[in-house]
Amino acid sequence: MQEYNRLAKIRNVPPLKGWKGSRVKLFELVSILRTVRPGAEVPPPPAPLQRRSRGTPIRAALVEALMVITHYVERDTGKVVSFSEAKNRDRKTLLSVGLPYVECLARVREKHPGCKTTLGALRIAALRARNGLDGFQVFQLPQKRPHRKSKPHVS
Repeated sequence: MQEYNRLAKIRNVPPLKGWKGSRVKLFELVSILRTVRPGAEVPPPPAPLQRRSRGTPIRAALVEALMVITHYVERDTGKVVSFSEAKNRDRKTLLSVGLPYVECLARVREKHPGCKTTLGALRIAALRARNGLDGFQVFQLPQKRPHRKSKPHVS
């Protein structure tokens, strides 16, 4: 702070009476004063970089795609039940079935082209959305997802 006040006196800038900021910021102010010629107008200190909110629109698209329920299945028999039938049935006897993760990822990438979300990240987002971790609200996601078809092995 002494160096800043010494340079401020030479450059006709008001001195600092106290400093509660970081040392790095004070060092930046001193380096700015060192580059300015005496009597010249001192430029204002650079504005701090603003971080953009990370992942918020993509996170919303992830949760939206993960929450889609395509149909219901009976727990005991595995019979497919439509939405209209499921309204009249006891929900404890039914499992909700959602989109496969591959389809969810395709929907997210369609909404946000160029996003770098992977299948693993999608699965982790589903886990965190179910448990309410990392800023996710607790969402009621489908209880089951169809497995993707495995590719035939060519030998």
